[in-house]
Amino acid sequence: MKAAWSKHRTAILLLGMLLGLPALAMAQKSITGRLIDAETRQPVQGANIRLNKIPITSSDSDGRFEVILRSQTAILLASHVSYHAKELIISKQSPDSLIIQLVPKTMKLDEVLITAQSHIRYFKPQSFYIHDYAIKDHRVWAIGYENKNVLKPELRVLGLSGELLAKMKLKPDSRIFQDPTGTVLLFRQDSIYQLTLTGNKIQTEFPGTLAETGDILFNLQVMRGDTVIYRTFNPSHSICEFLSARLETKTLDTVFASFDRSLFKTAASARQYEHGQLPDRLAVPLPSIPKPKTIEELRKDNPDYSNMSTKDIRNIEGIRNVSRGVPDKATEATLQSSTNFAVSALNRTIIHKPVEASLFFQNGQFTVFEATNSMIWNLNSDFTVCNGLDIELNNDARELKMAQDPATGKLYITYRVNGSPFVCELDTITGEVIQTRRLEGFPFAEKIRVYDNRIYFIYQAATGQIFTNLFSISI
Repeated sequence: MKAAWSKHRTAILLLGMLLGLPALAMAQKSITGRLIDAETRQPVQGANIRLNKIPITSSDSDGRFEVILRSQTAILLASHVSYHAKELIISKQSPDSLIIQLVPKTMKLDEVLITAQSHIRYFKPQSFYIHDYAIKDHRVWAIGYENKNVLKPELRVLGLSGELLAKMKLKPDSRIFQDPTGTVLLFRQDSIYQLTLTGNKIQTEFPGTLAETGDILFNLQVMRGDTVIYRTFNPSHSICEFLSARLETKTLDTVFASFDRSLFKTAASARQYEHGQLPDRLAVPLPSIPKPKTIEELRKDNPDYSNMSTKDIRNIEGIRNVSRGVPDKATEATLQSSTNFAVSALNRTIIHKPVEASLFFQNGQFTVFEATNSMIWNLNSDFTVCNGLDIELNNDARELKMAQDPATGKLYITYRVNGSPFVCELDTITGEVIQTRRLEGFPFAEKIRVYDNRIYFIYQAATGQIFTNLFSISI
């Protein structure tokens, strides 16, 4: 399917020179959030929300809240009498919508005493609140806050065994991002830099202010030669389309589309879906209304009616008006009303979630992972479909994501079961799970990645009251 090259031309050409990002608001930012029970996934009502220790609001019956962030960075605290409080650092570069899991005080956490040699801890306890990280060329690039000072972020580069190689002070709105080629980028409100390490000094190179390319930058999937593959979503997020842009020929093609295959029959129906509509796989057909019989036909079918008046026949049949070729209006209205009610009731039972899909390149072929459908699609080098495979995971698996080990090219799926994180290696040829590793003792670990057959993740106690830290364990 051809897409409009002109629509994305500027952004794609700029990506050929330097990856860019959207211009971010300089003033205040509205951030919405939703609090859910980490065990039951139900909303948490009545939780107190604080920004920098100042009470702001409380969560409603659906667990939702909204805060206005006027500073570049702030500490958000969610607390409830029945749950462990949760603390996190937010900034104007944070997503507009957050989902925060609160752990019930009755839930057994089974947290590990972090002394085993199999675990590598990268920062001294209570010293550095790590916010995000990237791994490239056997080095960890970590951005965070020394002594939890949110006004003074810092970038640190470490070896994989934990030794500090370099560090650099940053401005409060700084964030880190790694594109599919492995390039580590530092970006702020409207600027972006590539990061390199020379000796013990961090270098920022190729500065740019490419505001038009943000949507593509953060949705990049694969870069091969002069081809950039990225994903786009329709307004209702009911479909994810992967676009292949070739800089040399200036062509833009849709190479694959992912959608909830239990709700929609085709990509076209998913693309046209708007919130409030009924997906086509669940459409309720209007019941057929039989053509009513005339009085003469009723008398012919039922001998008992032969000597009865028209009025008596109508009373027995329960109809108000019968004439040849004209439907019974009362019956039609009743059926229509019943159908409308059934459709409305069915709509209320449908929980339409934004489609989640990602694309990877491995061993000469592309693999699309549809977390929404728990399946993968293998595509040939020309993007024709080779096969589609269902993935068998625990029925209680939630928050499915695919990660690729840049050192080996292997593909992994990360997920949670009742708060416990799991990482499994996937055989893309058969769709079978080769091996599974539970991050035992690290409930609710975040930002899980795999590098050179080792699992990396950010972890803080489930109560959220202590510093985060970066850990790694063997697969």
